[in-house]
Amino acid sequence: MKLYYMPQELLNELRGNFQHYLHYYRENDKNGLLQELSRYGNLKESKIECEDFSLEMTTSISNGKTAYNESDLANIKIMYTHLKDKLSLIAAADEKLWDGMSHSCFWDYVQFREAKQLKSDKEKDVSNAYILAVKKNGIRRARAMHCLSRLWWAGYYTYDEENTGNPYELTEFYFSNAVPSRMLLMASRNFTANRHICIGLLRSLKKRYERGEDSLERYHVETAFTYLNGIGGATSLDFLDSYEIESLVDDVMNQKYGVL
Repeated sequence: MKLYYMPQELLNELRGNFQHYLHYYRENDKNGLLQELSRYGNLKESKIECEDFSLEMTTSISNGKTAYNESDLANIKIMYTHLKDKLSLIAAADEKLWDGMSHSCFWDYVQFREAKQLKSDKEKDVSNAYILAVKKNGIRRARAMHCLSRLWWAGYYTYDEENTGNPYELTEFYFSNAVPSRMLLMASRNFTANRHICIGLLRSLKKRYERGEDSLERYHVETAFTYLNGIGGATSLDFLDSYEIESLVDDVMNQKYGVL
C-alpha cells in the first residue's frame, strides 16, 4: 500500500478556491474532484509503503445521537500499528501527507467519519473534514482535530512499548470515549510533544482508576496536565523518564484528591 501526499500547488488551489470544489465533497465525487484538480497537478506517491489496511466504519447510538467511540478506538490501533514504524515524526507532522491520504485511500472513511460536517452549511466545516486547518489552529491542534491524523497521533502519545502484554492499554484507558475532545485536551499542552511524559501521566491516572476512582473525568486530566505544565518551567521534564513522571503525578493527585 502506497501513501500519497498533496503537493503544495494543489493545497494552495483548494484553500484559495474551496467554494468552487465544495460540491464534489458533498456529492462524494472523488474522481470528479481529482480530475478537475489535475489542471494544477496530481497527488504524489510518497516513499512510504506499508501493508494494506482499512479503517472500521461502524457507529452506535448513544442518547439518540450517532456515536463513533468504538470504531475511533479501534482505528487508533489500526492506524498506529500499520504506520508506527513507517512514519517519522517529521512525516507525521506534515499536513500534506494527511491531506493526500484523505483525498486518496481514505476518502471513503472521511465521508463516513465526518458525515455531519459534510452536510453543514458552513464551507469551513466541509473543508476541515478533508484539509488540516493549520492556518487557523496551528499544526499541533490541526492534526489533533483532523479525523485521520489524530488517529496516528493518539497512538503515538499513548502506545506503551514497555507493556509487552498490551501496549495499547493506556490507549484503551484514555480514549475509552470522546476521542476528539480528549485528543484536543492532550495536544493543547506543549510538554506532550514528549510521549514519555504522556505515558507516565496516564499510568498514574490509570492506577487511580483501578484503585477505586469512579471514572476518568476531565478534571483529573486537567489537574495532572496543569501541574506538569506548571513545573515544566522550573524542571526539565524531558530529562525525566516515564516512571519519574508517573511518581510526580501520583504525588499531586494524592494531595488533590486523596490517597486511594
